[in-house]
Amino acid sequence: MLKVTLAPVGQELVLVLERPVPSVDLFGYMQERGGRLPEHEAKVLLQQVLAALAELHSNGVVHRDVKTENILVETGSNPPHVWMNDLGCGYFPRDGPYTEFREWYVSGGYGVGQLTAWQVGVMLYVMLTGRFKTVTHNCQDLLRSCLSNCLKARPALETLPVHP
Repeated sequence: MLKVTLAPVGQELVLVLERPVPSVDLFGYMQERGGRLPEHEAKVLLQQVLAALAELHSNGVVHRDVKTENILVETGSNPPHVWMNDLGCGYFPRDGPYTEFREWYVSGGYGVGQLTAWQVGVMLYVMLTGRFKTVTHNCQDLLRSCLSNCLKARPALETLPVHP
């Protein structure tokens, strides 16, 4: 569950997020395990990240900076539980294309789901091994679709949790 406190500051909104104790960011969690995660463990954590992103989106917030350093892993739970962190690049969803970040240079604009799918794909790639040959065909398929240079070929955020 995402627990958020909102505090208006002028034209901005400050989100105060709960931090689980004990916890470490996903990058540190991976380093403690040799720098990578087995696919079955990465899948469990990825499903939690996708659920958190969907909850953020349903509450009108887009993270826009999904990466291993911005995900906390609650190490005191079994299995480990993830928490989204650092919404400094967060934004309120809007109609029309976004023009920030690398995607703007490639396509002239992007949708929230397309950006999120790209970031999730990069994060999953980092969580695993960095080499397609050591992961299953289903995982290769998910990585290829999320990391497609063609924005329209990327999966919708809603379809990611049901990918095999």
